[in-house]
Amino acid sequence: MSVYRKIILSIMFVSLLAIFQGCGGGEKEKTEKKAEEVATEKVENAEAPQEEMAEEEGDARELKLGVIGPLTGDETKYGQSVLAGVRLAVEEINSRGGIGGRKIKVISYDNKGELETTVEGITHLVHDEHVVAILSSPTGWSTFAPIHQVNQTRTLFFSVGTKRNIERSGPYIFRVGLPDEIAVEDLLELTTKRLGYKNYALVTSSIIDYSLARSYLFKNAILDRGGTVVLEADTYNTYEGRSEVARVAEKIKKGSGIDAIIYTGDAEEGGEFVRELRKLGVELPVIGTEVFAEEAFRKSGGDAIRETIFYTAYAPELNEKTEHFARSYRDATGREPDLFSALAYDTSLLIVEAIERADSTVPTQVMDALLHIEDFRGITGDMSFTPGGEPVKHPFIYQVKNTGEGGRVLLK
Repeated sequence: MSVYRKIILSIMFVSLLAIFQGCGGGEKEKTEKKAEEVATEKVENAEAPQEEMAEEEGDARELKLGVIGPLTGDETKYGQSVLAGVRLAVEEINSRGGIGGRKIKVISYDNKGELETTVEGITHLVHDEHVVAILSSPTGWSTFAPIHQVNQTRTLFFSVGTKRNIERSGPYIFRVGLPDEIAVEDLLELTTKRLGYKNYALVTSSIIDYSLARSYLFKNAILDRGGTVVLEADTYNTYEGRSEVARVAEKIKKGSGIDAIIYTGDAEEGGEFVRELRKLGVELPVIGTEVFAEEAFRKSGGDAIRETIFYTAYAPELNEKTEHFARSYRDATGREPDLFSALAYDTSLLIVEAIERADSTVPTQVMDALLHIEDFRGITGDMSFTPGGEPVKHPFIYQVKNTGEGGRVLLK
């Protein structure tokens, strides 16, 4: 590895460590922010030999898609799902002749969920493999560690399924998933207008950042539609550091004037919460987010999840195209497809369409074509991007009628 690349790796490591550890307060936070600013400035101003400099705007890349994420370690399921979705899409495209008769290659890198390994992986994908775009798993380091590198080297980067806000992280950064802002609006439009719910209990799990964010969105959407948040509760006991779904369920049972309950926490706790409600005889409808589509919610909740309503970005039984994907994924992996594999599959097809439209593998030209695609129809719905790299797409909304196969009904 050249001296320049070693310097870049060291700077990236210091900079990103400062970002992730900068959650505290006082002088520590100020010091880390200063370290981040200095490191970023050094990266932007670093001088290096011409042959080692990042690709210039007019340089074409190899017809390769890079994939980075944890293929080993605690978060393996996310990395493997994203990689499998990309491979399936590329295999289908190559079986039809590739792009202009050229086959696409998939280059994967196991970052083990680690910061330094992620930085090394991105360096390898960009400088050694010359990939046109990189898709990452939604895990923390996979999403945030590459930001400086990919922007500096003008490499397209897609974080598949992350709920973390990476908008305005740079012109080459794209988030691929269902925006909660749109999903919450669509869901509340349905429950308020079609189902007539006006008064809600709003249940948050404050230990989870996305639960806090989603509760904020739900509350605003309820108020905007003339509804009322009758009761707010938190399943997490900050004093004792544990979940208390039974306490919240009891509180709701004692409440009055509630039309429906909204829960924004994770899948397993969500199932426990619904089960506890039914045990207490609370039969109010429970409304949730896309975690209600996860197997963990179904296993945890059992029969109690009947009549729950939720939004999701992926409806596997929607049509022939989604059913084909599910069959192909099972044949290739022996597993059921999930949201992340479906999003990775769609993202790969979208990148390929942009390459074809641009008739180029120059990332800036591919990005320009990508931002002008408005009619892409994937297995996760219609999708396009804002100029800031945020996805524009709408959810599928389901109601669970029974816990057997085909037991959920598509409402929208």
